[in-house]
Parts: sequence; structure tokens; C-alpha cells
Amino acid sequence: LNSLGIKIHKKNISIILRLIIEIIKIIFKCDCLKIRFNPKRDQWSLLKLRILNRLSYSMYFTNMINSMYLQFLANNLAHRVVDSYEKAEAYSMHGIASYQILMKKRAFKYQNKSSEIARIIHRNDILAFSKSFSGLCYYYNGFWRNSETLLYKSIEQFNSIGNLNGQIISKEHIWKVKLMKGNMNDAIKEMEKMIALCKKVNDQSYLVITVAAYEMVLFIRSGKYEKDKIREVESKLINSDLAHLLIEAGEYLLHLDMESGEFQKAYERAERLLPLILKKCINSEYQVRGFSLFCNLICRELRNRTKGITRIPAHDFKLKTEFINNSFIHWFSCLSYPAYWGSFHRNLAWFLALHKQKWLAHHFFKKAIKAHHKLDMRYEEACSIRDYGMFLDEFCNLPGEARDRFNTAYEIFQWCGAKLETDRLEVYIQPDRVNKKKSVNRSIDTDMETVFDVGSSSGVNLLRFETLVDVSKNITETDDASILMRQILSAMITATGAQYGCLFINKDAYDGLEPIAMSFEGNMLPVNEVPVFTDLVDRVNETHTMQSSGDMEVNDETDTDGTFIRSDLCVPLIWRDKYLGYVYLVNDRVRGLFGEGAQKAAMVLAAQAGILLENAALLRKQKEFTEELQQQVASQTKDILHKNRQLEEANLRLIESERMKGILSGTLVHDIKNYAAGITGNLIFLSRRMESDQKARHVIDVVCDTCTDITSMASNLLDIAKMDDGKLVVKEDLIDFQFFESMAEKFGRGALFDEKEIVTKIVPPEEEFIISADVYLMERVLQNLYSNAAKYAPKGSLVELRFYNEATENIVCFFNSGMPIPDSEKEILFEKYARLQTRQSPYSKGLGLFFCRMVLQAHRGRIWLDTDRSGNYFKMAFPRREFIRRVSAAS
Repeated sequence: LNSLGIKIHKKNISIILRLIIEIIKIIFKCDCLKIRFNPKRDQWSLLKLRILNRLSYSMYFTNMINSMYLQFLANNLAHRVVDSYEKAEAYSMHGIASYQILMKKRAFKYQNKSSEIARIIHRNDILAFSKSFSGLCYYYNGFWRNSETLLYKSIEQFNSIGNLNGQIISKEHIWKVKLMKGNMNDAIKEMEKMIALCKKVNDQSYLVITVAAYEMVLFIRSGKYEKDKIREVESKLINSDLAHLLIEAGEYLLHLDMESGEFQKAYERAERLLPLILKKCINSEYQVRGFSLFCNLICRELRNRTKGITRIPAHDFKLKTEFINNSFIHWFSCLSYPAYWGSFHRNLAWFLALHKQKWLAHHFFKKAIKAHHKLDMRYEEACSIRDYGMFLDEFCNLPGEARDRFNTAYEIFQWCGAKLETDRLEVYIQPDRVNKKKSVNRSIDTDMETVFDVGSSSGVNLLRFETLVDVSKNITETDDASILMRQILSAMITATGAQYGCLFINKDAYDGLEPIAMSFEGNMLPVNEVPVFTDLVDRVNETHTMQSSGDMEVNDETDTDGTFIRSDLCVPLIWRDKYLGYVYLVNDRVRGLFGEGAQKAAMVLAAQAGILLENAALLRKQKEFTEELQQQVASQTKDILHKNRQLEEANLRLIESERMKGILSGTLVHDIKNYAAGITGNLIFLSRRMESDQKARHVIDVVCDTCTDITSMASNLLDIAKMDDGKLVVKEDLIDFQFFESMAEKFGRGALFDEKEIVTKIVPPEEEFIISADVYLMERVLQNLYSNAAKYAPKGSLVELRFYNEATENIVCFFNSGMPIPDSEKEILFEKYARLQTRQSPYSKGLGLFFCRMVLQAHRGRIWLDTDRSGNYFKMAFPRREFIRRVSAAS
């Protein structure tokens, strides 16, 4: 109709639709006709969904019940529309609503759906909104890391589109995460950022909530807060009708009233606050925190009344009834908010302790500590540990175990930056408070403190460390066993807070050491005056482990309710596997004195005492051995001096012998060279006279070569001796191919070469060949190789000299054909005075190749033998880098 130009009013659409239906029924002759419109294209549905989302979100902070009803209507409508901003927003809000009614899986499912739709339609604003609400779900479930990650990402998304108002919820829960984890300093920083943001966007409700929380955390961190700001917050709460502002800010003010000791004001505030929570909130985070604080307030008041202090004008029965009713609501809320299980168990433990249910109280205190530790809630964990210590002290009379809990809580509070709590706990560990008795009149700050009797040694943990240091200094300065025993016993009494103590030494381990006893003041006592349980001592002697009698019952040593009021601790002294004795510690004024900390201190001292006692015994034995040894040394000193004089005389004779040996060797080699030179000269003269007689000339040449070998052998002997003594000086020069060519010409000819028809050959290198070596020694090496070739090479063989340039070495290869030398004899060939069994020669004494190896080693090179079917390859390798370094230096 619109296409025909006919304008129709929206009110008449239904009439026209009915008319169309009747016409169609007549045309098609049908009795029934149903027309369904596609809601995905219905813009009215999207508009309606947008309105429902806005209404449910605005009513969430004023009337949560009506808000959740509208939200479920919006979720049903969202299923029938296309993917859009309104649909993603409805799914995200439905996730929060589902979490409120314990539908956790459904909550995370719809949050993921919302994020997926936001990515599909490319809307950063709804994507940031979805991440923010997903971070809230993780926050409610106690997943702090996931919550922080999503909240920070949502802030980044909001920043990218310039939306500051959208960041408020994310920033609020970021400082809440820091507060839940117990990091007060980080929480303060995030709160300051939140306050600045609220002022920038002029959001007064979240500003008031953050300021209230800021002052509460500031009081815990420093013990001070600005009262003017608190008055300003309270005035704004009076004039406000926003449920979330009244509840959340009121809870932080309630917490501040409790910590500052204004119990009556806190109780009155809770009486106004809790009905509002029940009326406006359904299982929300406001509900669980408010009822947790109120139950804690009731427990503190009931505990104070057991000490004669009343601060809340209400009957005991009313307080107990309120605790039971509110605890049930607290328990129900913890099903959705597991971070508050620890506080629920802690409050229940106190309530059970006040009704004499000690075993159940023990159980729930431990559950509270475990629950807080599992979620990494440091501050709440420290509070639970502190309360457990107070319970052990006040209701179980176990000051030793309580003291250990206080020390643990103190360390965690220090990490959290909770100075208020550490100041309150200092009374338990300060040495100047050790001898103070319990006082009925307590100030606000000492409302939760307990001061021990003299025997309990309050604050001894700080003394333990100082005692261990002092004992370590003192007891290590003496080796007298009797003095050492007194120091050990005194240290253990001081460190554990015992009244009496005695030390017994095992006679099988040490003889002559009698047991001793001592009081807390350091006075020596008769051993029989210290009350000792023989059963406890027997168990220590059997098991060699520390034993405590804190749970034993003795009729004449119990208090009014029949519990045992004496503390006994028996500590064995052990060195390795040797049982040295034991220390027995007693305190008949306090039950449970020797807690975990006292036992650890005793174990440390016992371990050190065992070592020192063993050292004392060893020192005593050492003195005896020293006296005996001195006598033996005195008797043997004369013999040693006499033998030293004999050794000196023998050494002088040996030195003189070596000197004469060197002189004789040099003289002998010199004479041999002279005789050989004389023989050679005469033979040369004779050969000139007998030039026509070939046989004679051949014999003369052989004799001349033999003289040359004799001279070479004598020189080898002399040079080998110099090398052994380190006196041979190597004068390196650059040697090229011409040197080897001249040496081959000089030594490659002779009578034996001619007689055996040995062919000598030298192959020039393909490129320039230079090595760094001593000319004289290299000439001697080549002489030895050519001489051996002449002696041992078969008739008609080939002797060849080759050269190779490698990457790191320059190699000279001396080849002689003939039978290859076996592999088993290749190394033997280079040994001193070595000769092969298959080679017989009257000319060889096994020095030539040994001399060659020593020369190559002196040049930082090497020589070895390779063989194949054609013959033997004597290879000499010289390091190439030495040549490169010298050439570069010379250039």
C-alpha cells in the first residue's frame, strides 16, 4: 500500500491485516490461514530489547529483583533477533543475572556468546562491555588472574573508543581484586586512579563507594583515616536512595567501625544495612560481604563478653540467634562467591570455640586457612592464622603453637602492608613483653591480644634467633666438655622457654661426663630435682627422635577442667648415626609450650650440640695423640736429619757424575768425528792414487759412506742428549724448495745408491713451498732418511721427495719403494734404539728415526709413516700458521 502512495496509520495495520487474511481465504478457499512475521527484521523487537536492557541495568542498583525479571524477559526476546548490539548486551547482562542465581556455567556461556557477537558485528563498545562483565564473573568465582586480564582489556577497549564512563565498573573491580589478594599498596594506587576517574566523569555514587573503601584500607595500612571524609561519605549516604551506594559504602564503613573498635556503632549500622541487603539484593557480592562482617562482629563481641567486656547493648541470646540466621545466609551466598568460604569457616570456628566445641573449632580454623590460601587471599589468610593462634592460646592453652601462628601471620601482614595488624601482633613477639601477665583492662588496639605467663616465654621467637647466634659464638670458643654442656643446656632452656632442664650424656659414647641440671635463671640444680617422665626418655632412647608429652594426662597436675598443664620435651643429641645423649626440658606452669617453633629451635641447637660434643671428644683424643706424636717425631727427627745428609751427598755425587757424563759424551763425539774425518781424508787421497782400479774405488766409497754414518750417529747421540736436557737451541729460518733440492743432490748419491741402482728423484711443488725450520737440523733429518733408504731399500728401487701445501700444515713426503713396513711396527720404528726384526744391518742402532721425531717435535710438527703396495711414505708436517705469523710480522 505504501508503494501505491496510500498512507496508513499504525493503529489500522491490524485491521488491514485481518482484511487481507479474509481475502486470501476466499481466493484459495481455505478454512484456516496463519501468517507469521520474521522477528529478525522487526525493528520494534530491537527497540523493545534496547529498552529492556536499559531498564534492567538501571534497576540493578535500586531493585535487583525487578531488574532480574526484566533481564530474563530481555534474554528471551534476544533469542529471536539478529546479531546486534542489543542482543550482545542482553546476553552479557544475562550472564551476571545467571551467576546471581547459582547458574555459573550458564553465566560463562552467555558471556562468551556476547563477546562472539561483538566480534562478528565489529562493535568495540559492546566488546568492552562484554569483557568487563566477564571479568566480573571471574571475580565472583575467585579467579583473580583471569578477572584482572579481562578487566584491563575492557579498559583498553573503552579507551580506544573514548568511553570513560564504561571504565568505571572495570576499574572498581580491579582495586577490589587487589584488595582480595591482600596487596594494600596496590589497592590504594588503583583506588586513587578510580577516584580521579569518578571526578572526571562526575560519577558521585562510585566516588563515594571508593572513598569509603579507601579510608578503610588506609586505616588498615597505617592505623589512621581522615574523619572529615568519613563524615562527608555518611552525609551523602543519608541523602541517597541508591541501594548499591547505601549497601556497598555502608559495608566499608562497617568494616572501618569494627577495626577501629566502635562495636556499638558498627552493630547499629549493620542493623540498618542487612534488611536493605535482603530487600534489594539476591545473592549478590554485597550480601555475602555484609553478612560476613556482621557474623565477625558478633563473634568478637561474644569473645569480649567471656573476658567481662560488653560493648554492644544486646542480649547474648539475641546475638547468638542473629549469628545463626545470618550465618545461614552467608553460607548460601558463598555458593556463588567462593572467596568468602574462608571467612564463613573462621566465623563458625569462633562460634564453636565459644560453645566449647574445640575439636570442631580446630577443624574449621584449618579449613578457613586452607580456603584463603587456595585463592591467594593473603590478608584474609593472615587474619585466619592470627585468629587460630588466639584460639590455641585462649581456649586450648597452647602458647607455644599459638606463638608460631602469630609469627606466620605477622610475616604475611608485613607483605600485605597492613601496619595496623602488625602493630597489634608485636605484643606476641617483642622481648620486653615476655614477663608481663594478662591484664583485664585492654584498650581498643589490644582487643585481640593475649599476653602469656612467665613460663610461656611470649616473644621468644625473636629471642631464638639471637640465642642461636650467641650460642654459636660462645660454645664454639671452648673445648672443655663440662663447660660446653652447661652452655648447651642454658641455650636450649632460653630458646624454648623451659623452667628446668637436664642434659644426660651416653656413657657408651663418652666416659667421665656426668649429667647436669639447670634452672631458667641459670642456677645449677641437683639432677634428681628435675621431674622427668621415664616413659618419654625410654621412647627417645629407642627411637632417637624428639618426643613431647604435651598430651599426657597426670592426675595431680591438671587444671580445673582436667586438662594437662605441664609441658615436657626430650631432645636427642645425635652426631651422624651416633647417639650421644639427650636434653630434657620441663615447664610445669604452661601446657603446650613447646610448639613447632620451639621444637625447631631445639632441633637446631641439638644438631649443633652433637657436633660440638663430638668435636670436644675429638679434641681430647687429639691432645693425647699429639703428645704421643711429639715423642715419635722427636725420636725420628735425628734419623731423618741423618738420611737427609746422606741424600745431599748422593745428590752431589750424581750431579758431578752427570757433569762428567756430559763432558765425556762431548769429548767422545768430538774424537769420533776427528777419527772419521781422518779416515775419510786418507781414503780420498788413496782413491786419487787408485783411479783406475774400480773395485778399490768402490770399497773406498763404501768406507767413506760408513764414516759419514758414524759421524751422523755420534752427532745424533749428542743432539738427543741435548734435547733430553732441554739445551738444544732451535734456530728457525725460512726454507724453500731449493734447500730440499740441494739436500737431495747431496745425499741422494753414493756408493750404496750406485751399487743397488737406486733412483733418486725430487718432484717440485705445484705452488710456492716454504717452511720455518732449523737448517742444520733439517739437513740432519734428510741425511738420516737418505741413509736409511740406501741401507734398506731393495735393488732398483725408487727414492722420491714430494711436497704438499695443506690448509694448516706444509708436508714433506719422503718415499722409498720396496716392501711396505707392517702396521704393527710403524710406531716401534720411531722409538729409541728400535730396529725391526725383519731388517738386519750392522750400520743401524735405532737412533736415526728417533732423532727425526725429536726434531719435528722441537719444530711443533710431526712425522709418521704411511704405506701402500708401492712402498713407504715418511711424512713430515710443519705448522703453516707459524710461517704465516712470521711472514706477516716481517712484512
